[in-house]
Amino acid sequence: MRIETVTVPYFSDNCYIMFPEGYDKCLVVDPGCGAVDQILECVKSAGYEVGAVLCTHGHADHYWEAEDIAGEAPVYMPGPDFSQFTPELRDPADQARYVERLPEYKRPVNPVSLDDWAVDGAFEPVPGIKMRLVPTPGHTPGSSLFLFETPEAATGYIGIKAQAFRTEWQEISRGTLPRPHVAGAEGSDTTADEQSDAHQFALAGDVIFAGSVGRTDLPRGNQQEMLHSLRTIQNIIHPDTVLLPGHGDITVLGWEMKNNQFLVQARYQG
Repeated sequence: MRIETVTVPYFSDNCYIMFPEGYDKCLVVDPGCGAVDQILECVKSAGYEVGAVLCTHGHADHYWEAEDIAGEAPVYMPGPDFSQFTPELRDPADQARYVERLPEYKRPVNPVSLDDWAVDGAFEPVPGIKMRLVPTPGHTPGSSLFLFETPEAATGYIGIKAQAFRTEWQEISRGTLPRPHVAGAEGSDTTADEQSDAHQFALAGDVIFAGSVGRTDLPRGNQQEMLHSLRTIQNIIHPDTVLLPGHGDITVLGWEMKNNQFLVQARYQG
């Protein structure tokens, strides 16, 4: 799989574009505002069409231009945040925060709510990409991680960078962390020591960043839920998993477990 990224100007969030090998439709993740031309040019130059858009949570900097990118293709949003596609249903404070700063909003033509069916097993937003949704509320009620794996090292700018980060982490980490149960993209749990050579990723949205975590002081945020989510992540996801966050640089879960003070705190207070 090839993974590229475009930095969206408004709020500087990361839009990831995932190109499954052997298919002609790609997945666009978190298209904020101000980069439609760049995103579509990246898709076109790769010889693909947009097969779907995935929004990791319901903040405008992660879904504002989804309609311009998707057209009639599905636009996925976790169920607890699905109402954010409808302006009249947004928190007034949240609505004002974005409307004053962003161009006119257009609701997606084909919005799809990711409810229990996406949590209970693997789902395939586009052919060739299977994911598992892990609810991680706190930043917003619908904030989620999306786990997926590639049988071989991913390519593209993000794929190559991820492999370098993962290899460096593995070289310095063996024997230093507990081996949790792993929630794999195919839905089967194994212990970390039994894990295959598959390359594991998580679209982390605004849950975990390199050295930090998502805010909980915005409308619909909840600090106690965030602590619980951060603890749960550390208990169920393999530490070798490469995190693709909504802002900033990519990172590896195990590194954050050792060095991110917010994750350390969550193990005791979550």
